[in-house]
Amino acid sequence: MSQQQEVKLQVTVINDDVKRDKLNRDEILKQVQSDWVRTGHSGSQLQLRNIKVDKGGLQLMHLMSALIDNGYIDTNASSTQMIDIAKQVASGLKVVTKGKAYRPDEQNIVKLSDGIYVENSWKDNNVKEIAYDDDDPNSINNVYVKHLEHTIGKEEASYLLDLSAYQVQQHFKHKQLTEAKPQIACAFISEEHGVGKGTHITFMQEALGESAVKVVAGYKALVFDKSSPQYWDTTFVVCDEAETTFKEGAKLYQELKAKTGLTTYEAEIKYENSSTFFATAVPMILTNGLVTSALHWLPRKDRHMFVTEWKRIKEDDHEQADYMEGIRNWFYNYDGAGQLKHLLLNRDWEANGFKPSNRALKTEAFHKATQSNSDDIVDDIKSVLLEWKSEDKFIYSPAAFDELFSNYNIHHSKIKKTKLIEAGLTQTGEIAINGASRKRAKYWVHEGTSIEKDKHNRNCIKVPDSATCKANAKEHLLWNCLVDYYRHNNY
Repeated sequence: MSQQQEVKLQVTVINDDVKRDKLNRDEILKQVQSDWVRTGHSGSQLQLRNIKVDKGGLQLMHLMSALIDNGYIDTNASSTQMIDIAKQVASGLKVVTKGKAYRPDEQNIVKLSDGIYVENSWKDNNVKEIAYDDDDPNSINNVYVKHLEHTIGKEEASYLLDLSAYQVQQHFKHKQLTEAKPQIACAFISEEHGVGKGTHITFMQEALGESAVKVVAGYKALVFDKSSPQYWDTTFVVCDEAETTFKEGAKLYQELKAKTGLTTYEAEIKYENSSTFFATAVPMILTNGLVTSALHWLPRKDRHMFVTEWKRIKEDDHEQADYMEGIRNWFYNYDGAGQLKHLLLNRDWEANGFKPSNRALKTEAFHKATQSNSDDIVDDIKSVLLEWKSEDKFIYSPAAFDELFSNYNIHHSKIKKTKLIEAGLTQTGEIAINGASRKRAKYWVHEGTSIEKDKHNRNCIKVPDSATCKANAKEHLLWNCLVDYYRHNNY
């Protein structure tokens, strides 16, 4: 090799090193500019935020340290040079405003339609899609899909996966968060723990990330929490332990109904003015209890609630626990997160007949849950009350309605109380009526009816359409004589 060729080769090597170094520095700078943003000034100090570690109130020295740690600034440089480089990098950072936007599978900083930059509330969980062949015994179709079919039913499992796949594909593949949003909410009910409701949500979080599947504890977090707007701007919002009284359940239902029907809404955050927020999530509520009473607030004519009852696979408690442990072991040993993500991103929901604009699938669990919520029973209570009033009966023991509630398969005391109130009755405190089956008891009377003491200290009943008290309350008490009435009326 000639001396001229050797010199030329050395120059080429040097130029390649410089080029490679520049490429590395460009990648480092690109990453830093993705993770760091400017948020304003505090006095003369520039205020920065590291989105990756979710830490604000940072200053130039913190950015300089990050640049040194990542190899962008040479440690042999002088302090003046280091500061100058950090300033140059900071000047190129995006300026973000307060607030966040949910943009799945996009950069840490997103640009809104009005040109403003905000932080992306979606965070990448770094789970990659993985597909197993269907003839593989450890494929998701052979393990988890079959588990869902056995737990909630084949049709219900297919619908749940189609709904979930549609929502994920709209958000992650088509970037359509508000267009054609399914106006559907999900209710997962089980009589006991350990049947897979919470496990399903955990698997969804593992596959899509906690920013895409947000979980809140209790219904109050969605209804009353001033931070609730941040929960709804996601792909799925899960309300765990959603047991409620009737009054609380009514508020939860109104919230679910409003948010499933809207994509934007006005709300006030603490210490802030009213603002517009997004409701892009499909809500899922998890509750324990009897199917016939767990959703005592759900109207029979509801169109939006997809209700599933989660049942145990094994009769024995230990066998059931071992079975669920096996499902979890499969998930973590055979790429369950990657398989589930692939399933949701690629499932052909349209071929399965799912239509996001249709009403929610009416399941057997839905009919069981709303059977006792029918207004028909209120009409029947009003009918028997008219009969009893014509017989001069104005005060009723709770037992007087047992036969009627039994015919409607209503056994939950809260539902019974609600229906009696809806029929126009009100409950007394504990009182003593001479000759009654119990010494002291609570009774039901018509609104406006009162039980008062006469001059002989006897309980008398005063009804709204009578100017005088009816002596001897026992004569106007109905304890339990409905059987003949129901038989007579063919109930």
